[in-house]
Amino acid sequence: LFLIKMKGLFRVLLIYEKDSLYKAKIYEFLFFHNKEVPFSILSQLFDLHNTTIKRYLSELQEIEFLKNELFISKTSVICTKKNVLPLELIKYFKANGIFIDMLNMIYKNKYLTIECLAQRLYVSSSHLYKIIKELNCRIKIFDLELEMFPKIRITGNIFSAIYLEWSVRTLFYMDEKRKINYEIKQFQRNFCAVFELTSSNNFNDEQKGYYFYYQWLQAIKKIEEKDLITQSFFSKTILTEEAENKLTFLLKAYQIPITKKHIHLAYIGMFFFKVHFDSEFSRLNLLDTKNLLQQTNNQIGYFIKEFQKAFKFKETLVLVSWLIILYGNFFIIDLKLEDSFSYLRYFPKFLKLEKEIREWLNINFNDEISQYSTLNNLNELFLVMLSYKESLVEPVPKIKILLESSFGNTRKQQLEDYLRSTIEFVDREDNKYDVIIRDDLCFPTSYSNSMYTISEFLEKLQFIFNQFG
Repeated sequence: LFLIKMKGLFRVLLIYEKDSLYKAKIYEFLFFHNKEVPFSILSQLFDLHNTTIKRYLSELQEIEFLKNELFISKTSVICTKKNVLPLELIKYFKANGIFIDMLNMIYKNKYLTIECLAQRLYVSSSHLYKIIKELNCRIKIFDLELEMFPKIRITGNIFSAIYLEWSVRTLFYMDEKRKINYEIKQFQRNFCAVFELTSSNNFNDEQKGYYFYYQWLQAIKKIEEKDLITQSFFSKTILTEEAENKLTFLLKAYQIPITKKHIHLAYIGMFFFKVHFDSEFSRLNLLDTKNLLQQTNNQIGYFIKEFQKAFKFKETLVLVSWLIILYGNFFIIDLKLEDSFSYLRYFPKFLKLEKEIREWLNINFNDEISQYSTLNNLNELFLVMLSYKESLVEPVPKIKILLESSFGNTRKQQLEDYLRSTIEFVDREDNKYDVIIRDDLCFPTSYSNSMYTISEFLEKLQFIFNQFG
């Protein structure tokens, strides 16, 4: 069950005030629409007054990194440059939210009183009680509780508590690259130190959390039966010699075949359950595989389909959780469990696919699913991982062009060659492109160029052709 809690902990960290939640949703909506959106549409969509919509948009523009993202007219707004992903805005809100601020103070000072905490947060004691009550409602499903007496502290499941503390603390120091490098070294030191104690279960509460990472090895034992993860994922070693030796010994103890691939997979799995990545750059830097996301895109559909045929529900959840981190944490967008992946609802086939996945889950995993309260969440999870790549992309009709020339076939051939030469498909590494056409949600890191879905690009072409009509 801790795997589901791990997944949920990402969402615990997305707690922020109601206004911020609305702002994040509004920006997310605008980000996925490459056209002007009237205030009246936003008002209807989010059930807010026009005046409130305008105020939220104005406040979004006041955020430093969003200053040039939104163009607001008298009656409408458009997200123009798309340099800032919705996830970046959510990171900003969560790091500046009162829940995270409060947790950070508690972790820094073990002897805080209610009165002292209220003063530091600039709220009354009565209001602080309401905040704590709300937080406890959020973290209850992870077997955690914020106790107020005799002192303020987080109690409950030790693994969830350790993970939550790490996630909160790392929001407040270091830039992304330094943070990841620091955590890799810290993790390896802790792993090597606690390794000697695992066989005797002789470790304290702080070290106890590391024991849960070994659960990942059970999933690896299943994975190795099908050669679905290729060496291309792990082009260079990321382990220190000491950590690799100890992990090799541990794999042997679990009677798992020892290959470099399995050692890396075990380590990455253990590390990912420790670390909440907020940066694709850091993730790519960690794995040292330049085209990792592209490789994952190409293999993920087949991989998940094969995996879910062979293994149990919980093991599939382990794998999917890991792949979400590899595939991109833009999946972890929303605050509410029942409304995650909200942006997918802006795509036409979502509701139909959601129904299909719900039926598929109920048929295949009815007994297991009945144990969990996050059924809708799981439906959407499998929707994304199993069906998005294959099903959400509309078939693209070919544009047939007849070239005619009164100057004969030579001139006709020249025109044909010229048209072919005007379009070139380039790789991301080229860093020189005029238009971005996307067929999924793997967003580039820069949006200085025009970006379209396939259907939007065809509409653009149709508009150009009509100009000549």
